[in-house]
Amino acid sequence: MKQPLAIEKMKEQTMRPILLVMILMILIACKESAPRTVLEKDTIISDETSLPDDAFLPDESNDLEASDDWKNDEEADIFDDEVEYPDPDKVPDTDKLSVDTDDTDTVNDIIAMVDIPEGSFMMGCNEMVDDLCGGNEKPYHEVFLSAYRIGKYEVTTREYRKCVTAGFCSNNGAYAHYYTDVPYCNLGQSDKENHPVQCITWYGAKAFCEWKEKRLPTEAEWEKAARGTDGRKYPWGNAPEPSCDYAVMSDGGWGCGTNGTMPVGQKPLGNSPYGAYDMIGNAGEWVSDFYGEKYYELSPGIDPLGPESGENRISRGGTWGEGDLYRLRTSTRLGVSPSSSFYIDLRGFRCAESVAIVEPNDSDSLMPDN
Repeated sequence: MKQPLAIEKMKEQTMRPILLVMILMILIACKESAPRTVLEKDTIISDETSLPDDAFLPDESNDLEASDDWKNDEEADIFDDEVEYPDPDKVPDTDKLSVDTDDTDTVNDIIAMVDIPEGSFMMGCNEMVDDLCGGNEKPYHEVFLSAYRIGKYEVTTREYRKCVTAGFCSNNGAYAHYYTDVPYCNLGQSDKENHPVQCITWYGAKAFCEWKEKRLPTEAEWEKAARGTDGRKYPWGNAPEPSCDYAVMSDGGWGCGTNGTMPVGQKPLGNSPYGAYDMIGNAGEWVSDFYGEKYYELSPGIDPLGPESGENRISRGGTWGEGDLYRLRTSTRLGVSPSSSFYIDLRGFRCAESVAIVEPNDSDSLMPDN
């Protein structure tokens, strides 16, 4: 028996939204199953504790343009809670993250620091030797820095794991300090103990340095330690261009063909004038400053600390996943969310400390009576 026309129209109206939902679900499924393409340089994602595995892969393209559009990434806040630091000298070498099975021949002075004397240097892009200058690297300007020390090497997985064992580097606070659940993270990998730790947020880097009674270097301190006082383009000079002879980078494959980081201190030809290793390549490095694209136009000339506020922090030094020459220079600046897991497998850090000024004692200058 044929149904009344009104009933048929009612069924049609009821089925229409259901069909639309089904079509939408099919389209989403097709999109998710499509192969990953290179992420846009200005991609922004919200803070996540876990993402799909392919969200952490480095960019395979080596032809990123030297533009300013992509240097701000994400959102952030500041975390400066005062805490009591556990004693770093009483922390065991192993913990629940992994059993140390790494017997890679590596450096024996892993916690060493290099001295950077007080004095001036030129900061920013030196257009006399560099034709890849980004807008946020200008103007080229003189900066005076007080004396300080900076890590000779990037902080290793083994050293960071001690901080986790002590409970000071932790994911129990307002912000995650580290990630272990993505493919290229060294923390938790028993054969990467001598590699630079990465997958560390800015908060996790800050926490470790404070636990060691040190601090993150300022952006200016990082740059002087990387290039010295002669305005060079790379830590080793103005030439040759970066390659796996000088840096752990994407050259013959990610990480010089290792598909990741390498143990710290393996590229002595790439050392800075002060003897710091891996200032270019291996892991990108957090510094303390907020990111400001135009900060160089108004920064103080003595011991600059960066903008007073901002959304992003700064990462310096290029990474194991990059072959783009623009990012592998001493003046390159990247603005990155301090807490996001976006490309977190590319970022590590090293610590710095100020050198105390010893005031002369008046009695030292007194001559004994004859």
